Amino acid sequence: MPTPDVIRNLQNLRQQLENSRTFPNYTVLKQHVDTALAAPEHKPHYASLRERLVESSLEAEVKHPELAASIQGVMASLTAAGL
Repeated sequence: MPTPDVIRNLQNLRQQLENSRTFPNYTVLKQHVDTALAAPEHKPHYASLRERLVESSLEAEVKHPELAASIQGVMASLTAAGL
């Protein structure tokens, strides 16, 4: 089960995604975040989400710094929660 910090960071990332619709991985990343938020107790979602976060983080750093910060926050909270 994810910690409240994981959920909070996912919700923040979801909000940042709404402000970054021009981000190239917008649709795929949004889908993974929505899936994790819809069934937070389903641990396998987090492995594929982490893969998308790593890919997206590199792309977001230059053109979408706030989104990149949200992505980093989710990755940190997933690590801290052991997910």
